[in-house]
Amino acid sequence: CQISPLRRVLLLSPSRSRSFFCVMPVQKFGSITIVTLVLALAAAPVHAEDLEEQGMESRWRPWESVIFEMANREGKLVVLDLVAEWCAFCKKMDATTWRDPAVIAAIEADYIAVRADPEKDRGLPERFSTYPRPSTVILSADGDELYHKTGYLAPQWMLWTLQGAALEHGVGQP
Repeated sequence: CQISPLRRVLLLSPSRSRSFFCVMPVQKFGSITIVTLVLALAAAPVHAEDLEEQGMESRWRPWESVIFEMANREGKLVVLDLVAEWCAFCKKMDATTWRDPAVIAAIEADYIAVRADPEKDRGLPERFSTYPRPSTVILSADGDELYHKTGYLAPQWMLWTLQGAALEHGVGQP
């Protein structure tokens, strides 16, 4: 089917293939108008450019001392996501929590987002190597630990956690 740019909607299916809805010509039958929708699946995989709008992948920073200088300068907190390659719940959070638009908006407004794997990131403070994965840690701009949660956090719980910590510590308020 021929797709005009205005009549096309890009969707990501669970299989991460591209799916397009195509609006076909309108047919009239008496006073009833029927619009035929055709779902066409393309086999092309989704590229990283397509996923950047869908989650946190491009927003995570590595653990560096400069993150606290940035947080101080921007008046933000630091949210640290401790992960591991073998961690199934880390992958679940990537697929759900870190893709939630409200969670992303809260992070962009009030946080510097940092992701680290304690097994690989040697510059990470030793105390984080003992935290189970996944762990979400909220730090002040001075590096003080304000909050620590171990395990999977659903999007709504993460949003409440982020909003609560920001409010409690006066971040993002005029």
